[in-house]
Amino acid sequence: MNSLLTLLKYYVQPAPEVLSQVATTLRKVRYSKGNILLQPGDISDKFYFVETGILREFFTWNNTGEEHTTQLVTEATFFCSALSFLHGIPSERVLEVLEDCTLITIKKNDMEYWCDKVPGMEHFLRTMLGQALCLSGRARQNSEKRAH
Repeated sequence: MNSLLTLLKYYVQPAPEVLSQVATTLRKVRYSKGNILLQPGDISDKFYFVETGILREFFTWNNTGEEHTTQLVTEATFFCSALSFLHGIPSERVLEVLEDCTLITIKKNDMEYWCDKVPGMEHFLRTMLGQALCLSGRARQNSEKRAH
């Protein structure tokens, strides 16, 4: 969790007591290879920071059952299932753990709370969300190129 808190200290520079309060809403979770964190139909309500490990986001073509990887998520990367997270709609994607990993999660409502309460937090989290969306977009473009 220290890696994420270090980023927050660097970019947001919150008072130490605020950083401690933010830390109470973060959850450090370990998952084993093969775990599924999100399935089609689930609504993504967490924003992830990957401390260790690799995750894969993919979808399955209904007509063929063929899996298409949209994104590989590696260490020191922020991630969420973007459309589901941002709009509160069911995901069409699967989020699978490819190797044992440690994630730091923050729930969407906690993230929104801290964005309202801590100057600079909204900018930081929107920047990290933007980076996650850019990675997702690049992976999606590469997937589409391979499909054609």
